Amino acid sequence: GELAGLYIKSEEGRLLLEAKQAVDEPKVAGYNQMIEKEGLYDFRDIAQVLGIEGYGRTNLVKLMKSGKVKILDKKCVPYQNYISLGYFRIILNLSGAKQTFVTNSGLDFIWRFMHKNKIVSTKLRPTTV
Repeated sequence: GELAGLYIKSEEGRLLLEAKQAVDEPKVAGYNQMIEKEGLYDFRDIAQVLGIEGYGRTNLVKLMKSGKVKILDKKCVPYQNYISLGYFRIILNLSGAKQTFVTNSGLDFIWRFMHKNKIVSTKLRPTTV
């Protein structure tokens, strides 16, 4: 009786987990493929890739400028230690203005930053946390 009920619940859980894994697998593969290739992304791209509800470009930047761990200064320029770690690149555009881009390792860093702040993505999950 009771043991059979537990078996059925664990089997239902296993099936749900397998179904979720099937849905997540292409997302994880896409994430891993993206961080493996060389690229530079702006904050709008990063917000879209992370796909966290309520965190478009503006809220993502606000979060990175505030809180206990400040990543960006008031002008949206990353602090030097984050640039030195290879998470961001500053490029001068044609008009001479500085533009901040996120590298692939920066994408992974931002995902982990969001995860540590309990803002978890529904789209992407790196293979290791």
